[in-house]
Amino acid sequence: MDALGINWVLLLSQLVFCLVILICIVFVSIFIRAKTLSKFLVGFIGFVTALITLLSVIFVLGWIFMFVFSLINPSIGFRTIFTVYSSSPVKILGAATIIMTISLMAYYIPHAAKSPFLPDKDRVYYQIALLFLPFIMMPMYYLKYIKSGGR
Repeated sequence: MDALGINWVLLLSQLVFCLVILICIVFVSIFIRAKTLSKFLVGFIGFVTALITLLSVIFVLGWIFMFVFSLINPSIGFRTIFTVYSSSPVKILGAATIIMTISLMAYYIPHAAKSPFLPDKDRVYYQIALLFLPFIMMPMYYLKYIKSGGR
């Protein structure tokens, strides 16, 4: 969709991407500086954690579905997940998921290092799990230590 020599869809996707980065930076700076979290912030962290977990599962299931469908019907050929990324909404959703994941990791990992509710012998294990398995560990850590115990 070019008008006046400008690709408006690409421009809009880049502006949304920059806006999401800015919002995540603001929220991460609020989370790191907050000594105690209000119920709203605890709920917001839980909502974003559930959202990125759900979106990640949808992306993986979508890729598996495309792979299996291309095996069942080989006449259409194999489509990778990257061909789906060429559409603008999926690109924006994927970029937002990555940014939110990194922002939540920037909150969860220091929280695991300082949390009084976490046993001392398990701190390193939780931090490593939050780094390498964020989509599995973040919801579990949220339910066990943030929602139930606060900060």
